[in-house]
Amino acid sequence: MYEDILVPTDGGDDVDRVVDHALDIARRRDARIHALYVVDTRSFITLGAETVDEVVAELTATGEQATAAVADRAAEAGLETVEEVRRGNPAEVILDYCFETDVDLVTMGNHDEQDQRAMLGSVAQQVVAKSAVPVLTVQVGD
Repeated sequence: MYEDILVPTDGGDDVDRVVDHALDIARRRDARIHALYVVDTRSFITLGAETVDEVVAELTATGEQATAAVADRAAEAGLETVEEVRRGNPAEVILDYCFETDVDLVTMGNHDEQDQRAMLGSVAQQVVAKSAVPVLTVQVGD
């Protein structure tokens, strides 16, 4: 049932709880873990081209570290991994990635209800609403 599990990561400390859940499911199913980091380019509109290039390069390096951290944990569990860093609107990129790679499950962090109401357009909320595959949200944060 679950052969490919996507773990979108922002590299934050909260991702450990999400990875714990994804790895537990992946071990039981001998599934592959896909670690995805999205460089959110929506906020770059007001920056100059040279500045954008610098910021994107820096965020891409951050993304590579974040996906490597997920991949390292999966490798320790004896699981195959795929690492990917992409650019764009995070929710859209996550949904596109699911479609392109035939991911069976998305496991991602979700902040508490109060935070959700304050952040009506949260990435997790958008993915849950639009995903064609199951989405496991893991409570993160305080």
